Amino acid sequence: MPPPSSAWLDALQMPDGQALRALIDACPSRVSVVTADHRYLYANPEFLNFIGIPLESLIGRAARDVLGQDVYAAFSATARQLRPDHSPRWEGWINFANGARRNIEVTMVPYTPVGNVIDAIFVFARDLSDVKQQEQELRESLASLQQSESARNASEQVNTQIVRSALDAFILADSDGKIRDFNPAAEDMLGYRREDAVGKLLSELIIPHEHRAAHDAGMKRYMATGVSRVLGKRMQLEALAVTGERIPVEVTLNEVKLPDQHLFTAHMRDLRESRRQQAEIEAQRSRITQIEKLSAMGSLLAGVAHELNNPLAILLAQATLLREKAPSGDIRQRAERIHAAAERAGRIVKSFLALAREKPPVRELSDLNQVIDNTLQMLAYGLRTAGIEVEKHLDPGMPRLRIDSDMIGQVIANIVLNSQQVLMNHPRPRILTLRTHAAIDHATLEIADNGPGVPAEVADRIFDPFFTTKPAGVGTGIGLAICKDIIQAHGGKLELASGPARGALFRITLPHAAEEPANAESAEEQGAGERILVVDDEVDVGESLGEILDALGHRVTVTASALRGLDMLRAEPFDRVFVDLRMPEISGHEFLRELHEMQPAVAARSVLMTGDTVRGPATLLGGVDVHVMEKPFSFDDIRTALARA
Repeated sequence: MPPPSSAWLDALQMPDGQALRALIDACPSRVSVVTADHRYLYANPEFLNFIGIPLESLIGRAARDVLGQDVYAAFSATARQLRPDHSPRWEGWINFANGARRNIEVTMVPYTPVGNVIDAIFVFARDLSDVKQQEQELRESLASLQQSESARNASEQVNTQIVRSALDAFILADSDGKIRDFNPAAEDMLGYRREDAVGKLLSELIIPHEHRAAHDAGMKRYMATGVSRVLGKRMQLEALAVTGERIPVEVTLNEVKLPDQHLFTAHMRDLRESRRQQAEIEAQRSRITQIEKLSAMGSLLAGVAHELNNPLAILLAQATLLREKAPSGDIRQRAERIHAAAERAGRIVKSFLALAREKPPVRELSDLNQVIDNTLQMLAYGLRTAGIEVEKHLDPGMPRLRIDSDMIGQVIANIVLNSQQVLMNHPRPRILTLRTHAAIDHATLEIADNGPGVPAEVADRIFDPFFTTKPAGVGTGIGLAICKDIIQAHGGKLELASGPARGALFRITLPHAAEEPANAESAEEQGAGERILVVDDEVDVGESLGEILDALGHRVTVTASALRGLDMLRAEPFDRVFVDLRMPEISGHEFLRELHEMQPAVAARSVLMTGDTVRGPATLLGGVDVHVMEKPFSFDDIRTALARA
């Protein structure tokens, strides 16, 4: 059967997914995840071992078929109580499909990634059979006490054995509230030794101060009236440890009536670990929600980029042509200013797209100093408004490195933004320093600030996934972990170093790469005089590109219709096509596929233009890698595209 679909399953494929599975697998309780219509999505080893079904055979099966009718009846009755803000609980003896009769406590936690719609259900099951059996054996042992000394001794031995071996904390008290027994599990949980606890008042030993009066009053009321509000009920309270720590516990209180006295038993289970696990699950859900928001923002960014990049392409192309054809130095200078401003705006838009884009790493010989400048331009407004002074000491002799410029830019941006958030709460002057240095076999980039620095207890964990000192909703704790992975994937190293003064200093080292021999033949010489067809539904963009290609010595035809462009290719010969990715009639991909069927050699030399993609266009066409030129494009971008084939 096909596996069921769920937003929870999608979450497992995200960066946090592996940590979420590990958390569920490590849980000592039996944990399963089911859809809203009770089909299994996942289960941890504890659950799989109990039911005897491997995970691959469990996924997609209905809970009714796996659990059996009796268990499913209780399961579905509890599930009907689910609300987005309510996690129901059920406990009792029940017969499983595999023949086992067990006392199970089940807690159901809804997963609601969007609005109040329950997408999946976390089912936590704890097996209380042994505890219940021990309680029953204790009651039977105490009830069978005889007047004879030998019988009493035998019962005491049974009682002692049961109490000593109990996994949960067990405390026995009399009607005066004095402790009569205190088992090893209680010693481990609360820190008191048995000999120090026996004979002490329960209320003075483990009940927090503010609840002692209510406890004593309740005991007196019960002994006088026989009416109790707590006996036989499962409660979550706090117990006071010998260290003063308040430990969250789940408590069951019961009474054992003997002919001459009343005894009270308390079974306590430590909830610290289960609450930690629940908090981690909630944190994972918050991270998943944040990732979904970022994904939506990425799609929005793609549309904004399209609206900006097309007019920027026109502005940059016209400024370039004006600069080349200026009749005077004054006009040429003005064109240079327009060109520089348009080019800067284009770099900022491309940098934002690079941060959001999902694409495989592309390592090319790049100028690290230029990557730093581009990243700082993107972050300039935030740094300036935060009152942060940026100092750059970039080694002019830095060789080009074989790196993925977008990924290294992400690393730099993440570290700079972290420093910005710290410095905003720091008195002026606020200084951020970036320094590069070229050694024999590697290049170094240091990013330092003059803030309060990183405390020693934080420094040891600063690169751990999901570790963050930021308040909830501000950071996910995965930024620096991802940065370290990126640098290590480049064969480099990212570390928190000790600086000459206070503040944080991050040091990045990257290996050198040998320069590739340059092609002495210029782009113009490689393809001068070509017949080129430009296809772009934005008329001004197409005509501006056509003017640049014409200035480079090519014969250019421009059309705003993709279908018209295909007709022109059938009617007359062209050497190359520049085609836009997003067009109303057919897309650039569809255009190139048809061209590949007609003229594969021309398709292989063609260029795909885009200004609106976050994920990056697919560039394989019939096994041939198609060149992509992003808008806004410069003269150098066009020369690179022409020199490709």
